Amino acid sequence: WAVPQTVRVAAVDDDIDNEVTTVRVALLPIASADTAYDGLHAAACIAGSVCAVEVTRLDDHDAAGVLYSHLDIHVHGFDAVANVAVRLRSAPTAAVALAFVSNDTGVAVV
Repeated sequence: WAVPQTVRVAAVDDDIDNEVTTVRVALLPIASADTAYDGLHAAACIAGSVCAVEVTRLDDHDAAGVLYSHLDIHVHGFDAVANVAVRLRSAPTAAVALAFVSNDTGVAVV
């Protein structure tokens, strides 16, 4: 009871490109057979006690972007085709539409 205990707080990997985010982690009401502690929560904390902690996620490794299976392809002969796989680098929070266009439709079309 007198030895401080460690509470682990971990960032959630949501695969979304997020900005720096701050959340508040608070003490929930305590459940105990000891009536002095049962139901104790942040509102009952004594002055100077820390009952809630602000947690700031600084580094989100997810980044918005598009990944291609190939950046340079070769199409040989008339009616020949080549495929390129495309995917998003991180999970979007709304629908994402990709559109492709050739800079010279006399040579190649998408």
